[in-house]
Amino acid sequence: GYDLVQIEDLATVVTALGQRFQINPKRVALMGRGHGGFIALRAVQAYPELFRCAVALEPPVDVGDWLANQRWNDEDVQPQLTRGWLGDEARLKAAPLTREPEKVTKPILVLSYPGPDGAPRRPVYLAARRFASAVDRPDVTAQFVDLHQDYVQGLPAARAEVFDRIEAFLNEHIYDYKVKLRDLQILPDKK
Repeated sequence: GYDLVQIEDLATVVTALGQRFQINPKRVALMGRGHGGFIALRAVQAYPELFRCAVALEPPVDVGDWLANQRWNDEDVQPQLTRGWLGDEARLKAAPLTREPEKVTKPILVLSYPGPDGAPRRPVYLAARRFASAVDRPDVTAQFVDLHQDYVQGLPAARAEVFDRIEAFLNEHIYDYKVKLRDLQILPDKK
């Protein structure tokens, strides 16, 4: 599918970087917003051996449902182009991300805006919440965070709060704090 082409590009880059530079492939995290968030989640699903975890901001986890719920009309060419690029109905209904959440075996953090207070929840939000819930198992961490209106409006304090949350998730899942230290040894000064 169209998503695998992008994911294979990511896998190729990570593999090539690992061959050329001294990077630790066990410390590679993915992060994306919107469609990039969808790709980050699909990448940890398709290549769990290459990616440690994923962070997805506002991901349309089920692209077929996302397209069906858009408020586009037939006179607008962009939706037609988007639908043509994403594939036919059968491919969109296959939706490997949401149909096979058990294949996500790495920690994920999904952040989504539910919509204005008092309004019905947005379909993309509900789908992302269901997906995170399906992935969250005793052996796999899936965290879901509501984005507030202040974040959507770009207010600095709200943005900082969200990025603090992302930082905490990355610290928890990328770094290995279980390193065993030896007893302190005092080494003689070199002269």
